[in-house]
Amino acid sequence: MVRSLSWGIPVASCDALLRSIRLANRTSYGEQGKRVHIVPEVGEAIAFYQTDHNEFRREFGLEGASVSDVAVDVHRPQASSRSVFFIELKGRHIDKALDQLKSTILAVQGCVKREAPCASLHAVIVSSGGIAPKMLAGPIARFPSVTRIAPTVRRTKNLDLRELIGKSAQLHCERSVEKIAKAPRRQGS
Repeated sequence: MVRSLSWGIPVASCDALLRSIRLANRTSYGEQGKRVHIVPEVGEAIAFYQTDHNEFRREFGLEGASVSDVAVDVHRPQASSRSVFFIELKGRHIDKALDQLKSTILAVQGCVKREAPCASLHAVIVSSGGIAPKMLAGPIARFPSVTRIAPTVRRTKNLDLRELIGKSAQLHCERSVEKIAKAPRRQGS
């Protein structure tokens, strides 16, 4: 049996893949004038992964697909909480950003949940362009029906992820554990 780590990829390829897409010692990521950042707190582990990378696409069967720019894993072991943010930095084409986030999340969602069942997943669009709320209402409303995640759209050039981390992550974990405990067991398990 092949053991798997982080995101459910077999260990043999996982370490190499994550090393190749990890943005070492980074607490921020930016492109084309837009940036996302976070200042680590004591006891917190933060990892930035460049998901818009050929190796990531190949590993998750997303060759030729548009994917999000970066994934940020914020892990607080002492608080038993983990938040994984899938982030797309965009000008004003929010509909395209939603498609990119959707393809990325759908490809890795199961793996993340297997490896870290208490992780709260977040879809984030950082937009520097004008956002027309009426035009986005439909695509944003449909996004959770496919991914089970409500997207966050922020019009800014510099987003502090700390604004998006809160007590909801711990509550999410407690509800997930409760749901697992209450789930009926299948015979033979």
